[in-house]
Amino acid sequence: MGYVPSLRKEGPIRLFEAQQLAHDKGLLDRGMEAEQRGAPEDRDKRIAQEAAKNSLDKKAIRAGSDQEQLLNQTEKNLKFGIFSLT
Repeated sequence: MGYVPSLRKEGPIRLFEAQQLAHDKGLLDRGMEAEQRGAPEDRDKRIAQEAAKNSLDKKAIRAGSDQEQLLNQTEKNLKFGIFSLT
């Protein structure tokens, strides 16, 4: 498992020792907590749906912002540079 100073200071915790140490320290089993959170695939789907919804509502670069002006200037400079090369 790894080195967890709060459970065992002497060295790393092995997999077979983890449950016994957790029980000795009075820590609760995290099985129910993990069940309540749901499967990782379900959480990923929710996050992707929220991101898709937000991307429709908000634009990456808003009209009139400093970021838009900088992007336009960069685009013009790149076009000029490509024109100069050809």
